Amino acid sequence: MLKFIYLLLLISLLLFQNFGYAQFWEYQVAGTSQNLNSVYMHDTQSGWICGNAGALLKTTNTGQNWTQVNVTSNNLNSVLFITSNIGVAVGGSGSIIRTSDGGANWSTITSGTTQALRKVSKGSGLLIAVGDNGTVLVSLDNGLNWTSKTSGTTTSLKSAGAFGTSEIWIGGDNGLIRYSSDLGDNWVTQTSGFSSNAVNDIQFVNNVGYAAGSGANFIYTTDHGQTWTPNNSGIWSDLYGIYFQDANIGWGVSFAGTIYFTTDGGNSWTSQPCGSAFTLREAYFIHQGKGWTVGDNGTIAMFTDNSLPVELSSFSANVNGSNVSLNWSTATETNNSGFEIERSPSPTPSLKEGTLENFNWKIIGFVNGHGTTTEQHSYSYSDNNLTEGKYLYRIKQIDFNGSFEYYELGSEVVINAPNSFSLKQNYPNPFNPTTTIKYNVAVAGNVSLKVFDVIGNEVATLVNENKEAGSYNVEFRIKNEEFSSGIYLYKLETSGFVETKKMILMK
Repeated sequence: MLKFIYLLLLISLLLFQNFGYAQFWEYQVAGTSQNLNSVYMHDTQSGWICGNAGALLKTTNTGQNWTQVNVTSNNLNSVLFITSNIGVAVGGSGSIIRTSDGGANWSTITSGTTQALRKVSKGSGLLIAVGDNGTVLVSLDNGLNWTSKTSGTTTSLKSAGAFGTSEIWIGGDNGLIRYSSDLGDNWVTQTSGFSSNAVNDIQFVNNVGYAAGSGANFIYTTDHGQTWTPNNSGIWSDLYGIYFQDANIGWGVSFAGTIYFTTDGGNSWTSQPCGSAFTLREAYFIHQGKGWTVGDNGTIAMFTDNSLPVELSSFSANVNGSNVSLNWSTATETNNSGFEIERSPSPTPSLKEGTLENFNWKIIGFVNGHGTTTEQHSYSYSDNNLTEGKYLYRIKQIDFNGSFEYYELGSEVVINAPNSFSLKQNYPNPFNPTTTIKYNVAVAGNVSLKVFDVIGNEVATLVNENKEAGSYNVEFRIKNEEFSSGIYLYKLETSGFVETKKMILMK
């Protein structure tokens, strides 16, 4: 038996090799023969894999090396990260482990159950973990505390999906799909059409939901699961995991190294040559040109598509007050004109004629690319003075010939309302002829910002209108003939708050 396993590994290694094709799967060394169940990648450089017997692997170099992190001996069945620092993994005997420092340290979290947990998924501000005997756990604080929910079933649950702040789907044996609109307090059963086959994975992308499972089953929904439509043309084997990059492009993984690929939302599927002899359990793609799959007997494979004009190696966001800094880098570029930056408010799910609200993408900027290069390049864009809310970002990479590819930020960006009203010192100060004044609004209402000379005469009205809670700035520009050099006062006034500061015009 051992010789047979070694033979299969040798075959897999040979078939995984890159023989110069534009698209190829490449075998990576796991350093373990344990079954690997789940993979999550932050970007093309760093990510995590978990598996049986406490297997927890980390890479920071595109999977060239995977390092074992020892935390538990329990099977780990699912791993994900909410931010670059906060991550959770769930597994056997109700085990939940959590990190808040990017995986440098992991702690054991009380789950309140001894049932095996099979899957953890995230929505907007919520996590859901499911497992054996109908176990459902929900966390609203990034995995620190978990609340048990009555699922109304004792079926073994294998999959979970979430959308927005309160909608949850769970799936399991015998074609079970149940839906809750209130964080698991109440449930209704939805029709999957899977018969006695298991629902192994559920995923929601924007307003479309997908579910896949045993018996070559694949279904999708655009109305919260009131109707699930089969779409499995080209699929001939059990699906254990799916990953959709957007509403059209997705992958499914199966036994004997089978990988399915769709570019039309699942209307048709084709198989990609992978070469593994073992069952694949899960896939995760950063974009259409870079992804990973994991499976039994320590299987790890990385997909590369060199035919794409740009290989994006990272895409992240940092929040500073009301400002968002977007940062991304490329490993290679071909014919790259540049990147269009787009933003959308993150919609709250609501029923509108049977579908969810659409995203409202708007172009907010453009950053020039580097044409054709094999060197790594870093890019950034600042989106400033946002009001309170949740936002999504994506970049549209555009070739000189007009072809394009979208890359979406993997998580929401949250802008919190300022805790208090405030008026900032203008900058530059002294100034001529332009200066910027920043201010914070803690509660929505009418805002007045005016400029006065030193004897109290009003010389300019910069703001006089209703403002939502948030951070703002306004430009004060003078003409030489309008004002003389000297000290001026600017006053912010809103409900219950007044503040005045000095500024100097120096000609």
